[in-house]
Amino acid sequence: MGRWVVTSQRADGLWTCYAHRPETGPETSGTAGIAAALLLAHELGLAPASVQDVARRALQGLERYLSPDGFLHGVTQSNKGGEELQRSGYRVYLQMGLGLAVQLAAIHRSLGGR
Repeated sequence: MGRWVVTSQRADGLWTCYAHRPETGPETSGTAGIAAALLLAHELGLAPASVQDVARRALQGLERYLSPDGFLHGVTQSNKGGEELQRSGYRVYLQMGLGLAVQLAAIHRSLGGR
């Protein structure tokens, strides 16, 4: 799965709401979660060192979505509105996304990333 998902990372470092559907637009919490999972897999010896570059690109992409007061924008609305809402490109500020981004940054730093 890791090998497959890496091929879906966009040029800006993000993944889309549905990784295999670029038309669903960028999604920040999913990006943070995917990149953090790849780094954890690397820590466990289940993914190559190259995922560190993948994670660095994700972190750089996420920086553009941080608000001045420290919130992460670009998070897909919860599924309460159904798939149509998630596919629509409508995005919100949500603490869950920020938490995943901070976890990603912490893991990246612990592996020597800057």
